[in-house]
Amino acid sequence: MRQLFYALGILLCGTTNLAYAIDRIDLSIGNITRPSSTSPLLNNFTAAATWDTDFLKSDEGFIKRSVRIEAGVGYHKTDDTEVKSAILAPVLHYQLATSGAQPFFEISTGIAYISETLWEAHDDLSSHAMFSDRIGVGYAFGETEISLNFAHFSNAGLRQPNPGADMLQIRASFKL
Repeated sequence: MRQLFYALGILLCGTTNLAYAIDRIDLSIGNITRPSSTSPLLNNFTAAATWDTDFLKSDEGFIKRSVRIEAGVGYHKTDDTEVKSAILAPVLHYQLATSGAQPFFEISTGIAYISETLWEAHDDLSSHAMFSDRIGVGYAFGETEISLNFAHFSNAGLRQPNPGADMLQIRASFKL
């Protein structure tokens, strides 16, 4: 796991141009909803760096569309263990072009690595290599976005068992 975090750090800061190109910092806090646990209500924390791209970008019309690349790390506390994660994923972001607060919707599917496969006594995710999915709705207030997100880890049925892990998160994204 340590090697994965080192590799992610090198990816994020390996070149001066890449490090300066970070467009957003994202912070999330939430609750693991599956596997269910009696852990504290706030038991899921993530931090990510996000890069804006020009791929599929559209600023014309009523709906703005963009694709972002997100690289992040997470900490997930269950009753039985503490799980660390690393995620790399594209994010498809749709935002209404309105004055004031602008509502948005985003969806993401990427790759992830989790440090522990056994999250609870009967919830073995069976693989460290995972897929990470996220869907969220929120509002943009100038340079800051606040959203409610549902996140999911799964091995997509490549190994059995595959119960997955679900998280409900409040996310804040800050433009640099």
